[in-house]
Amino acid sequence: MKKTCLLLFLGLAGVTLLNSQPTRSSMDYALYSVKILEDGSYIEGAENIKTYDSENPFVIQSLKRIYGVAANDRYRYEINSIVSAGRTYKEITIVETGKDQKRAFEFMARTEDANVALMQKQIAQRRNEWIERCNANDASDLVTNLYSRDPIYFNHKKVIASRDALIKAYGYMNDEKYSLQLTPMHVEIVSSDVAFEIGQCSGSYRGKYVLVWKKDKKDRWRILIDSNI
Repeated sequence: MKKTCLLLFLGLAGVTLLNSQPTRSSMDYALYSVKILEDGSYIEGAENIKTYDSENPFVIQSLKRIYGVAANDRYRYEINSIVSAGRTYKEITIVETGKDQKRAFEFMARTEDANVALMQKQIAQRRNEWIERCNANDASDLVTNLYSRDPIYFNHKKVIASRDALIKAYGYMNDEKYSLQLTPMHVEIVSSDVAFEIGQCSGSYRGKYVLVWKKDKKDRWRILIDSNI
């Protein structure tokens, strides 16, 4: 389990909460779950996340669903807006569809003003580059040019958390018969350097995907988090 002193976190399963003060420690998590912090560090496992939340109280003043879609029969992808201590955050989560709606994945970042139209255009350009490099069947080139230095990949198994490991995991993309298209369903600009994307794959894989885009030190959008379940 990686640790961090940075406190960033999420909300409840989908309603707006006003004049109430739920905390992160009241959340339910899947037995194997992961909480990713804004600096890219992460905590794995329901008990470890519960411990972190109890040691780092985060009181929710309000929560509002921005977007949600079924990933498959078992999971939903959701984006929420949260207010805590007078500050606004946005989170992206993967939630089980059972009656308990346990969380399997979550990431949150503080909301800041941004040029939304410009950010959308820049991310679309990088997405197109992702598609082009993926369909060139060179996983190493794809990951090196489009992903953060320490990307996180989550598909309800153990987290993959390095470029080398992701290149290995994406080795199947080196097959010349492999091809993929990404069609965004919702892109949420969080700030001038963070954005959430939920979309639909087509081609060799036909499931939905989640991406968290984050700018690097050279002001270029890269994928910090990649997930498909």
